Amino acid sequence: MVHWRSHLNSFALPIPALKHWLVTLGCVAAVSAAAITPPNDSGAKTNARARFDEGRALFRSERFEPAAEVFKEAYALFPDPAYLFNIALCYERRGRWRLAVEYYDSFLASAPDSSAAPDVEERRKAARTARDAERGFVNVVTRPVGALVTITSSSGERRCTSPCRERVDPGAVTVVTELPGVAPGAPTRTAARPLGPAEQWDLLLEFPMGQLILEGDADGDVRLGGELVRVGEPIELLAGHHTLTAPGRDARDVHVEEGRTVTIELASWPRATDRGTSAQDIAGWSLVGAGSGALVAGIVLAVLSSSDYDEAEAVAAGPATRAAQDALSGLKDDIASKNLGADVSFGLAGASFTSALILLLLPESESAQ
Repeated sequence: MVHWRSHLNSFALPIPALKHWLVTLGCVAAVSAAAITPPNDSGAKTNARARFDEGRALFRSERFEPAAEVFKEAYALFPDPAYLFNIALCYERRGRWRLAVEYYDSFLASAPDSSAAPDVEERRKAARTARDAERGFVNVVTRPVGALVTITSSSGERRCTSPCRERVDPGAVTVVTELPGVAPGAPTRTAARPLGPAEQWDLLLEFPMGQLILEGDADGDVRLGGELVRVGEPIELLAGHHTLTAPGRDARDVHVEEGRTVTIELASWPRATDRGTSAQDIAGWSLVGAGSGALVAGIVLAVLSSSDYDEAEAVAAGPATRAAQDALSGLKDDIASKNLGADVSFGLAGASFTSALILLLLPESESAQ
């Protein structure tokens, strides 16, 4: 294993150099015993040493990335914290400061009481300074403001509300914005690019927008989607459908197209109590009248049919004469006819009332001016 004190004393950063940087696995026990007790598995330890020897050879040939991967394999076989230091050192030599800090953190968490901890802490501080110096910024502005922003980079995933500014490590950066509280299917905006060391990315992401202008006197607060709006001033809106409301007024659907302005004259906005009598209203009330007439006719026919039925029962209970049989036959025909008429009348009444409800209760269609 690589003894970290030998490592620490061999490289640049604020620690003096000494003669040696690699020692054998025999040094590991003295360094790591203060923090953790490795598994007592001689086979795993032997395999880990074989990987260590390979990693050491790669390190000496300055192939730091492959060396780091081999040291990770050694740690997976025999989880001694000294391997974490070796990995951090590889990334430090490679200039990958974020990963160097990450593995120095892991080492200090695993072996906080080791004698090497103060020296490793100095290396971690220097690596953090180098990491912070090469971090860039992503500045996100959206139109409209207030969009939810998700920034994904090698630093992880960060969320903010536009406009916002976030620090990120160099590398691939993806920005996704979405507007809260809009109809399902509303568009999101996405941008991606690689970011160099200490680079700043100023990003403007625009959603499809239009304008709404309200003119005239509304006699009260006007709200758009529940938010109070000012009359006479252009209102920027996400393209799509919006609901306009005001006290004593019918709710109004407003469709705003991208890049266009919709103007609504409030004087023409119908009041909820004085819409007047429209053709739709006339038709609805006419159907109410027709349905009522049909209902009355059905009731009358049903009553007459019931009376005929009672009379037929009385005839059937009397003497079975020829005249009685003729009368009974006629009553049966009358009952069948009146029952049919009652059924038809009740059906017409139901259909008329249903149509009337549709016409009277549903609002007439409106279109924005």
